[in-house]
Amino acid sequence: MFVWGYIDKEVPIAAEVSDKCPRCQVMTPHHLKCEYQIVHLYVWLRSVKSEKTIATCDRCGLRTELVGEKRGLIDRLPSGDPIPIFDRYGSNLLVLLVLALFIWFMVTIGA
Repeated sequence: MFVWGYIDKEVPIAAEVSDKCPRCQVMTPHHLKCEYQIVHLYVWLRSVKSEKTIATCDRCGLRTELVGEKRGLIDRLPSGDPIPIFDRYGSNLLVLLVLALFIWFMVTIGA
């Protein structure tokens, strides 16, 4: 919806990890991606509603959500937050922009 709704997005994470696949039963490389959902109002006011990290086995394609201790390892990667800054802090950035414009307007009118 244009006025109010949800947007599902996914972002690949640059890291590749080796882990034991539940289906293959061997250590295989896994590609990681971050799947998240944004709630928005008029597309500009937005915030991340939910996020999860998915590991996909390169051998069989099984997708597994990383939780607990494994999720903690991903959070400490040097690549930082995979979610773009406007998607994560869109509403805060818009409020700060409006506040900065208001302050600038008040300073120029008073001068």
